[in-house]
Amino acid sequence: MKKLALISTYCNTWDKLNALYNTLIKLRELGIDSLVYSPLPLPTEITNISNFVFITKENPIIHWPERGMIHWKNVKNYRTTLILSDYGWASIYQYKKLMELGSNFDYDYYFPLIYDLNLDTEVTKILTTPHKKMFFPSNKSKSSKVGGIFMSLSKENLNKLFPLINKQHYLEVCQGSIAEKYIEFLCDSVNGKVNPHITTDIMDEHGNISFNILPLTYPFKLTINQNPLKFLFYDLPKENLKITISIDNLYYDFDINSKNNFINFDKIDTYQNIVLYYNQKPIDLTSYFTSKELIRLLETP
Repeated sequence: MKKLALISTYCNTWDKLNALYNTLIKLRELGIDSLVYSPLPLPTEITNISNFVFITKENPIIHWPERGMIHWKNVKNYRTTLILSDYGWASIYQYKKLMELGSNFDYDYYFPLIYDLNLDTEVTKILTTPHKKMFFPSNKSKSSKVGGIFMSLSKENLNKLFPLINKQHYLEVCQGSIAEKYIEFLCDSVNGKVNPHITTDIMDEHGNISFNILPLTYPFKLTINQNPLKFLFYDLPKENLKITISIDNLYYDFDINSKNNFINFDKIDTYQNIVLYYNQKPIDLTSYFTSKELIRLLETP
């Protein structure tokens, strides 16, 4: 029985590369070959222990307003929202390409999985004794019966799935829902079995997302609305803060305190540079206001 792991990756840090390397080592110990798909170059330490490596510049991330991933919380009397670009389609697209590539090789069973999958006892058991069409929930997809970090498929079921995957259908199926709803659709398409074991991954991709855009060394926090320009200061010290905001070299001075912690520049439609001054020290905020990868919004709850 020949088995091939189809490994989805986006390893842009050494920690992620190390997680991928450890996964490849464990798979090799289990007698499972590996096909790695990467939008980024990989070091020789990775390519040398992989059976197949596919390097591509394709990484089809979907940006807002076409689709986004939303995080939010209430800060004082405001709701602050972060809208990230949707990486779900990029991950599912990788699985489509991995399945297409893998189907050309002589294997009986395939395991689509994410590079930092926790190869715990239950996962290892399936890797050792594969299932023809088994899907797993994950700790990241509580609103979907299955997640997108591990599957077990026979070649027959693999060949049924990848022709179904396309972006427009993904957008339709996942409208108002998380990306894992598309994995749920794929599971249902082959009458897949859902294993109750909750799979996990090692890296926390969104662990560094913060509503506060200032360094932790500052004695206060700041969250913003990108368009129109809004500033909300919170977790303030007792004394008033002397703040200056520069917008394209026009300077505005403010006394910030618990009763006066919100600034609205709703008359400013276009801008190039935004700098905040505290204790006469500047911090350039331009990238936070101009980013298309991470949209920041403020509104009353």
